[in-house]
Amino acid sequence: MILLTCSALALGLTAHEAAGIEFSHPAPASTSVDLSFKPYKDWDILLPNEQFVGVSDGIRLPHAGGETLAVRLEGTVLWVDRDGDGECEAKIEPLEKGKTALLVCRIPEGESAKHYAVRLSSDGQWTYSASGAMVGQIEGTPIQLIDQNNNGRFNDLGEDAMIVGRSKSACFLSEVVNVDGKLFTVDVDPEGSSINCTPYTGPTGILDLGSEHQSKARMRSIVVANEDGKVSFEVSRIKEGLRVPAGNYFVHSGRVMLGKSKADLRTGRSELIEVTEGGRMTLAWGGPVKAEFDYQRSGGQVTIGPRDIWYYGRSGEEYSNFMPLGSSPNFEIKDRQTGEVLVNAKFPGNC
Repeated sequence: MILLTCSALALGLTAHEAAGIEFSHPAPASTSVDLSFKPYKDWDILLPNEQFVGVSDGIRLPHAGGETLAVRLEGTVLWVDRDGDGECEAKIEPLEKGKTALLVCRIPEGESAKHYAVRLSSDGQWTYSASGAMVGQIEGTPIQLIDQNNNGRFNDLGEDAMIVGRSKSACFLSEVVNVDGKLFTVDVDPEGSSINCTPYTGPTGILDLGSEHQSKARMRSIVVANEDGKVSFEVSRIKEGLRVPAGNYFVHSGRVMLGKSKADLRTGRSELIEVTEGGRMTLAWGGPVKAEFDYQRSGGQVTIGPRDIWYYGRSGEEYSNFMPLGSSPNFEIKDRQTGEVLVNAKFPGNC
């Protein structure tokens, strides 16, 4: 009441008149960050949804001459138009299985040029995937934008990928990012040449996936996303919790490492994680991991195939390519009525 009366006096108004005045707050200042293209010859970034697409219709890269760069097959040799002039001048020979070749495209645009890079594979058929990023810094923190869906653009929320910081693991392109504890709403130019950042002003909470995680393995990647897929974070390095916009999240994907062994994880049966305004959500997940399996019976033989097994962690997250401690799990088949163990089985080595 005292503040209102003083404000009214300063304006020459009565308290009753001042009560009807709405005081507006200035919008948070936004900044634009320029990004530049960087190709990667040795690709070591882990994407949440890596995709290789066929080259039959060309390499998708919008430019003055069209939406794609032309390609031509001569037997097993691939020719690519890498400068958008309609002539296929880049020659790529067939590659060994599991190998890729880097192709950097340069499209002249007046006095400058647009750059784009792909990894080409000839494993069965010619395919390609992004092999570069638009890079820059937000308040001194590195950021990389990756065209994960391979359409030549970098602004597809929930489809393209991004890395905030110096990690080698990406999350999906998110409309909100956490930069050294501060949240920003971001808007990316379609070509990825710039990113506009505005301080986030909505409700927030803490998402903690580190405190109650049980595993002997190292987290290589943990990607979470909200229900509509427009907000995503990679949290494998965050041990004390991360500030995020309030809302419902799920564990989308990830990878765990133990020596040379690895296992991939995905949502599986895990439920939504609700982060409330001002609250802290801690998820109990990881070990112990339980296996469910199907089997086939033929006479006195019981067969269990590696593809007929499903591994689930404490929160219901699902693991694949899972080999605990480098050895096969032990499977017991019991009599439903007596509980007597009828079969003990393990997979053979290298299975």
